[in-house]
Amino acid sequence: MPTAIAEWAKGGDFVDQSVREMVLRKVRRLRATGPLIPDLAGNGKVKIVGAYDNLASGKVDCLG
Repeated sequence: MPTAIAEWAKGGDFVDQSVREMVLRKVRRLRATGPLIPDLAGNGKVKIVGAYDNLASGKVDCLG
């Protein structure tokens, strides 16, 4: 819920902003959690990329 509260204060499209922020937080968490994934990502063997799929338009935005 902290993501939602933080995004609510920004104004604009609350759901869109909340989902995008949650994706970015998950990407950061994956890059930092555990011994395997951060090591593989750091060595360039895997790439962690978050994406936002807009169901209305079909557009997919890569977020990081």
